Amino acid sequence: MFLFFFSDPSVLRFGNSSTSDYFKLLDLDDNYLLIGARDVVYNISVETFTEVHSIKWPSKESVVKECLMKGKSKDACHNYVRILAKDNDQSILICGTNAFQPICRKYERAKYDEYRQSLEFSGLGIAPYDPNHNSTFLRDGDLLYAGTVLKKKL
Repeated sequence: MFLFFFSDPSVLRFGNSSTSDYFKLLDLDDNYLLIGARDVVYNISVETFTEVHSIKWPSKESVVKECLMKGKSKDACHNYVRILAKDNDQSILICGTNAFQPICRKYERAKYDEYRQSLEFSGLGIAPYDPNHNSTFLRDGDLLYAGTVLKKKL
């Protein structure tokens, strides 16, 4: 993760200069921004705009190889995190594109700012295949309503 400073010192840009991370704001509260990106979720302090914590989540090598064999670009064959839903103060659901094989994970809070994976399942119908596609969701108690692109290009 990099911060770029522009000629105006009050303007910051989050990201890096060499790749397309397809950043997506997933959650915002009084103190933190949770941002989904390529192979990672960033927890950013609103006050200092610095990384407090991150959850790294790259696609498995076998999934990336399959994505590349289908003719997708190397840049597209990553896990772009697109969905984050808080179950409660102790757990979160995160879903990503997973190199065109959408996947979700549930994480439980282990310490103040650390989470451990407790569950993994298919994200089909929850997260998009392609990082260029949008998705939306609504959490209502134990139910998650999602809207995303289901048709994938091969």
